[in-house]
Amino acid sequence: MGSCLSKHDLNSQIDLVIEILKRPGEVLPVCASQGVFKVVREKWGANFESFVSDKITVVAGDTSYENLGLTVDQLKEMHKDIDVVINVAATTKFDERYDVALGVNTLGAKNVVNFAKNCSRIQFVRVHLFGMNFCKEN
Repeated sequence: MGSCLSKHDLNSQIDLVIEILKRPGEVLPVCASQGVFKVVREKWGANFESFVSDKITVVAGDTSYENLGLTVDQLKEMHKDIDVVINVAATTKFDERYDVALGVNTLGAKNVVNFAKNCSRIQFVRVHLFGMNFCKEN
């Protein structure tokens, strides 16, 4: 996530709110410890943790599902509130099951784009596509 967000955006956008979609049961990396947050950490000092907890919301979902695994109410709320969509969801295992890799790496990107098309305030969309490698052994 850090490489997709600019330090300028995090430091200057006081009203910026980040919603992170993650699969239920998966561990979320501690994104606030990444370098992109260094400037914000320096600016907010002792209040950094409070600032981040007000700005970052984790939403349980899955990009491999058509509506990202979200409820109708969640979709409605997010469609009217979201300005920026960044998709970096992927499986990078070389021995991943085909259906899982296709669902996350290919259909997931398509589902995120379709989600973003319905966001009334959308200003920016970044979708990373991840390839799959196949090797047939005799």
